[in-house]
Amino acid sequence: MNESPGNGTGGERIARFTGLLTGSGIICKILLLIFAILAADILGRDSYGYLEYLLEMALIFGVLVDFGLEQTVTRDLAKWKDRFRVVAEAILGYRLVVSLFVFVVMELTLFVIDLSIRDRVYWVENSLASIYCVIIFHGALTKALLRSQEQLAAEAGINLADRTFLVVAGIAALWMGGRISALLWVYMASGLLAMALGWRVIFRRIAPCRPRWDFHLALTWQRTAVPIGLSAACILLLHREDTVMVNILAGDAETGIYKAAYRPFEGLFLFPQMLAVASYPVLSSLYAQGESIDRLIARFLRLLMYLSIPMAIGGTLIAESFMEQCYPKYAPDGVMVLMLLVWSLPFIFGNFLLGTVLNAIDRQKKNFYSSILAMGSNFVLNIPAILRYGAEGAAAVTIFSQALYFCALVYYCRDRMEWHRKDLCRSFGMIVAALTMAAILVALPYAWYWEVLIGAAVYGAGLVIFRGAVQEDLDLARSILGLRNRT
Repeated sequence: MNESPGNGTGGERIARFTGLLTGSGIICKILLLIFAILAADILGRDSYGYLEYLLEMALIFGVLVDFGLEQTVTRDLAKWKDRFRVVAEAILGYRLVVSLFVFVVMELTLFVIDLSIRDRVYWVENSLASIYCVIIFHGALTKALLRSQEQLAAEAGINLADRTFLVVAGIAALWMGGRISALLWVYMASGLLAMALGWRVIFRRIAPCRPRWDFHLALTWQRTAVPIGLSAACILLLHREDTVMVNILAGDAETGIYKAAYRPFEGLFLFPQMLAVASYPVLSSLYAQGESIDRLIARFLRLLMYLSIPMAIGGTLIAESFMEQCYPKYAPDGVMVLMLLVWSLPFIFGNFLLGTVLNAIDRQKKNFYSSILAMGSNFVLNIPAILRYGAEGAAAVTIFSQALYFCALVYYCRDRMEWHRKDLCRSFGMIVAALTMAAILVALPYAWYWEVLIGAAVYGAGLVIFRGAVQEDLDLARSILGLRNRT
């Protein structure tokens, strides 16, 4: 059984890995927020919007060309650990050859877009962004190999080193003139550092690997990845196409406004992202062994709702104060964007977990059906919304498309979640605690950071008072925090 996260089985491993990744991630997100605030202020709306556009394009192309291979490697090598070296070497050789294709395709795409909507072609910036895309492409494989062997503690340390370097070097580049090309060099160096540290861990702890030109084996794995790749492409576009569409339809300045609000909002994804990363190899392994994971899934989904709903309520109340203090040049236009975005949090939190569950239990086609529905609706509705309302329109459409994706995932996972009657009572207690927190925040005249701390304390106390959390939930939280549970 793996009902309790404290019994040394699946739940405990997921909780422990989630805690490690979240702990390092919190530090990384704080550093990145500081960097984003400085970059937005120093570069200005146009240049900041253009930089974010290039970074988003690099990420989009890196994941699209990967086409699900990263997630397939994580899932299947978690089941067949004895095949690690043979598969890793074949895929590494294959991806080195594909790198030139990745570079050329992105370079041509950026060239066509520049000819269509800009006054000139930005050759240097486009080339640097395309190289960064190749680095992302290989970095994804490195992380997949680490995750397949549950080397998630190592990944947490690598993430911390990577982001610390990025922020320190990025701030230095900003103070030395703030050229977009210099910042892209920093992003490239940061990605190479993370990849080098990842391969160091692979060589020392797992197996020494070198590129092998077994394209038959590599292509076999790539074909196996197609269903996951289709859903991964749709999910990526669902999250990232807004920035590109705002840039093309509304310009660099409006993109700067959207990203000024989106960056801090994106930081709130940290816990569900880390939970998805930690749970994927563990759930894949448990499912392959025939162990029940139904109650585990329900418990983690309820935990995500307990976190995201008060975040949406509190985020609405502190959005104006936050934008005015952190992004004063963007505040008048960015406040409503942030207020809208936070209401997609409950759906996004659930989507991270449920999409991972479907992939882990070999229902990746169901995930694809759900994701293409959400991505398609997001793309279609974004066109009139952005043309009419700019960044605010894109934020509003995000709520609808993420909610649509969540409903589809719940439908396809409905037989793999074990709910108890007492879960409904606890949910009622959570809602009362969240509303109590909101009432107190409305009355507070403090700065946003004090309201965050006070709101969290009030909400936590409300969960206990109104019976929104019981011992089972506290044990789960203690496991995530790395504390020993009651016996």
